[in-house]
Amino acid sequence: MNIFEYLKNNFLITDGAMGTYYSKITGDNKSFCEFANLNNAGIIKSIHNEYIEAGAKLIRTNTFSANAITLDVSREELENIIKRGYEIAKEAVDGKEVFVAADIGPINISGIDKTVEDVYNEYKFIVDTFMSEGADIFVFETLSNLNCLEEIAVYIKKKNKSAFVLTQFAVMQDGYTRDGVSINGIVSKIKEIKDIDAFGFNCGSGPAHLYSMLKKLNIYRENIISALPNAGYPEIVNERMVYIDNPDYFSDKMLSIKKIWSKDSWWLLRNYSETYKGTKL
Repeated sequence: MNIFEYLKNNFLITDGAMGTYYSKITGDNKSFCEFANLNNAGIIKSIHNEYIEAGAKLIRTNTFSANAITLDVSREELENIIKRGYEIAKEAVDGKEVFVAADIGPINISGIDKTVEDVYNEYKFIVDTFMSEGADIFVFETLSNLNCLEEIAVYIKKKNKSAFVLTQFAVMQDGYTRDGVSINGIVSKIKEIKDIDAFGFNCGSGPAHLYSMLKKLNIYRENIISALPNAGYPEIVNERMVYIDNPDYFSDKMLSIKKIWSKDSWWLLRNYSETYKGTKL
């Protein structure tokens, strides 16, 4: 099954957040869940399985923060975390018609002695490690800027011209990323990069705000768009910041997003645990 062919005739439902769900299950909100690939693989596989059972047709590896700069690990340790993360996801799929994407989060170098070139070299190492395991779908997500994206997309396509590259940005309620890049600026620039196959938005905004922003975008038939908003916004409960589960609200708004240009564009949509069970999309 080829993801390009699948998207021609289907909306592709992805999984939901890994880190948030891992913290909810384990009560651990201090350590990076990526280390669980090595020391708690069973629970990571279980989370993948739950999303698949709920209807996800694409799951992302537990590697969002898997880079040497964020995790403060050696390249050898990082390689083990990435490879095991990909293996766990493949084990969860186990013959099912579900895609596995190499998940790559932003690399924050603000306040440290690192350059954009260091970020690019880190991305190359991550990509090479994934490719050694057979990965051909790459999701760069929760981005605040376009640094290195064109370069790493070109790098991926040179190594595998059939690879699928999705870039997703975290846009706040005001329509800008934390680095001050506007949603319209993102769309305008990304459309010019031929080696990026799809673009979209994740985190940052809840489904209602993202729906409002997406309606105003200039999207065409050839564009593949992803919409993976937060389930909602955090609230203070007993002096703690928590996210209130509201699957009905989330499902209703995601179905509204699905209807935007439903006959003119291809979409990747976010799965919210049990939200889509029994719901025809």
